[in-house]
Amino acid sequence: MHSLRTFFGITFVLLWALNILPSSAAQDVPPPLAKMSNVIGQAVESKLGNQVGQITDVVIQAGTGDMAYAVLAAGGFLGLGEKLFAIPWRALQQSAGAKTFRLEMTEEQITQAPAFDRDRWPDLEDKHWCDTIHAYYGQPPYWGKRLPAETPRPTAEQATQRLLRASHVLQSRILNPQGQQLGDIKEVVIDTTAGTVVYALLGSGGFLGLGDKLFAIPWHALQQSEGLGTFTLDVDKAALQAAPGFDKDRWPTQADTRWGG
Repeated sequence: MHSLRTFFGITFVLLWALNILPSSAAQDVPPPLAKMSNVIGQAVESKLGNQVGQITDVVIQAGTGDMAYAVLAAGGFLGLGEKLFAIPWRALQQSAGAKTFRLEMTEEQITQAPAFDRDRWPDLEDKHWCDTIHAYYGQPPYWGKRLPAETPRPTAEQATQRLLRASHVLQSRILNPQGQQLGDIKEVVIDTTAGTVVYALLGSGGFLGLGDKLFAIPWHALQQSEGLGTFTLDVDKAALQAAPGFDKDRWPTQADTRWGG
C-alpha cells in the first residue's frame, strides 16, 4: 500500500512538473466570457431572489452560434417530478458575481410556464411551439435576429439540425474533410451578455485528455456533420499538430483567426 501511494505521489509530481495537470488559473476565462460547462448547473432565481432551479442545458443556433434557450430544471424532489422549461436566453440576466441568473418573473409564473419531461423533449424547431414559448416570456422570437435561411433539401437527405444542445456539442469530435480526427471539443466559450458563442475549444494530440494542445476555433469555421457527435474543420492535421496551442493559463478573449477566422 505504501509503495502504491508513493507511485501515485511521484506520478502526480511529474505531471505537475511537466505542466500537464491544469492549474487553478486554467479554470477561468476573462469576464464577460464564461465556459459553457460552468453555465450548465448555475442557479436561476425569480425576481424576488428565490432560487427556482438550475440550468441543465443550453440550446445553440447551429448556423450563427447564438444561444436560443436556457433549459431550466425546476420543481420535484430529489429529481422526481422535475420539469424542464426552455427559457429564451434574452429573458435571463446574469448576476453581478456571475454565479446565478435572474428571470424577471415570480416563482409561480415560472413554474406555470410551458414545460416538458426530461425524456420527452419537444420539437425545438416547431414554429407554433416557439411562438408559444416566446409569447409567454415576452421575448421576440430568436429567429427574428439573424437566423439564416434553410437550404431546401431532398426529403431522402438527412438534414443537419439548426438547433443544437450544448451538452451534445461538449461531447463531439472534430474531423477534417479527409476524415482524420483532429481532436475533441473540450469546451465552448460564450459571451453571456451578448448571448453568443465566442469559440469552441479544440483539444488535440493528448492522451486521455492529458497533454492536449488547445486551440480556440471560430464557431463559424466548424461545419456540422450529418447526425450527432461530429463537426468538420477544414484544416490539415499535420499543420494543426505543428502549430502551437494557446497558453492554458491565459485563455483568449476571441477565436484564433488562423483556423477559419
